[in-house]
Amino acid sequence: MIVHSHISHDFLTYHTTVIENEYQLIACIIDFFIVCLSETALFESD
Repeated sequence: MIVHSHISHDFLTYHTTVIENEYQLIACIIDFFIVCLSETALFESD
């Protein structure tokens, strides 16, 4: 039981880390698109 709970804890910790990394990746992609759109809008306004 102790070994099983230890494995489950590691799995949950790893899974949570993966989810956090995915959210950070999505946030970076969104920021990238916002920068590209804002730059494109500036070029179009000129």
